[in-house]
Amino acid sequence: KTLAVLLPLTGSYGPAGLAIERGLLASRYSEGSFDTPPVIRFYNTGSHVKGALDAYRRALRTHARWIVGPLLKPQVRALLARRPAVGVLALNDVGRSIPKPDRFYEFGLSPRDELHEIVDRLIRSTVFTAV
Repeated sequence: KTLAVLLPLTGSYGPAGLAIERGLLASRYSEGSFDTPPVIRFYNTGSHVKGALDAYRRALRTHARWIVGPLLKPQVRALLARRPAVGVLALNDVGRSIPKPDRFYEFGLSPRDELHEIVDRLIRSTVFTAV
């Protein structure tokens, strides 16, 4: 079981990528997290699309079965355009209007999406009514 993680580990987005890397490693090594822990390989995408696509190709060469990342929207869009051959959990959301293949998931923490979710929940809870 090999998990490839595509993150910007250098450059202006490096601190965000390194924080995610630390979180994944902490989970990987916490006692009882997995029956059989996966092999996790990290690939530096930098901040450019080419870096993410190069990292994706390297991950496939090492027989990754799943990919976590990339983090940056342009990189996610570029990977999505390649119709990945393995499962992907992208760490950003590129929008609902773009069709996604099976086993391509997005996990984004957009403030705009959070606001829409809060408003939807408030309206559904009948605490407030839409005006």
